[in-house]
Amino acid sequence: MSVAFVILVYRFSVDVSLLVDSLIAQFGDNVLSDVFIVENFSSEVSSKKLYLYCEDTAINFCGTFPNNGYGAGNNIGIKSALKAGYDFVSVLNPDTIVHNFPRYGWGEYCGGIVGPKITRNKKSDQNPYWAYKNNFLEYIIYVGALRHSRTLLYIGVIGHKILKYVWQILQLFCSRTQVFALHGSAIIFSRQSIDILGDVFDEKLFLYTEEEDLAYSARSKLVPMRYWSEIIVEHKEDGSDEGVAPSILSPEVCKSIIYRYKKWHR
Repeated sequence: MSVAFVILVYRFSVDVSLLVDSLIAQFGDNVLSDVFIVENFSSEVSSKKLYLYCEDTAINFCGTFPNNGYGAGNNIGIKSALKAGYDFVSVLNPDTIVHNFPRYGWGEYCGGIVGPKITRNKKSDQNPYWAYKNNFLEYIIYVGALRHSRTLLYIGVIGHKILKYVWQILQLFCSRTQVFALHGSAIIFSRQSIDILGDVFDEKLFLYTEEEDLAYSARSKLVPMRYWSEIIVEHKEDGSDEGVAPSILSPEVCKSIIYRYKKWHR
C-alpha cells in the first residue's frame, strides 16, 4: 500500500513545515518523496519561500499556478501523484497535523474515499461532514443562499449537525463507516475512486461547498465514502489563511451553494 500526500498551499507559513514534520514522525524521512506540494499563487515572497523549502527537503514541488481555488489546485496534485503510481492519495490542508496513519488494513477501502477522525481544539470530530443525505435540509440551505437569509442557512447547518449527533450515537451500538460527505481538510482517495470520478473536484467551485459537491459526485458514481477513526488528524482551522474565513452570507459562499444545488437538483 503506497500513499501520496497532496498539500495545496496559498500562503507559505510554519503550518506547512509542521504538517510535514508530523508525516515524518509517522513514516520517517523517506515520506518526503511521497509529498506533493502545489502552490496557489499569493505573492512572490511566499512563492520563493515555498520553492526553497521544497528544494531543501526534496519534496515534490508541482509548481506555482494562478489561484483558481481549492478544487483546481488539488486536482493538479492528485494527477501528479497518480502519475507516480500511488495506490492512495491523501489531500491535506496545510493547517493540519497527522497524529496517526495506519500502515495496514487498507484492503477494504481500496474502492472508495476515506475520511479520518479530524479533531478541532483536540475535542470535536469534524467527520462526518454530513452523515446523511437530506433533501429537505439541502433545500433550506439553497433558499437561504438565494435570499441571503442567515436564519435559513443556520437552520440547515444545525439540522445536519443534529443528524451527525444521531449518527455518532448509533456508532455506540453498531459500527457504521459509510457516510454521505467527508470533511475536505483531510481526505484520502483510492486510485480506483479517482479513476471513476475523473477530475475529483469541480473547478467551478472556487473554495466553498466542495465537500457536498464531491459527496453527490461520489454517490452518483457509486463510490463509497467511509469514515475510519484509526486515522487521526488535527485541524487547526484556517491556520494558514488567517483572516480570510468568509461569512456564511458572503457572496462567494452563497454563489457556491446555489451553483452546487442547481447542479445536483435539476
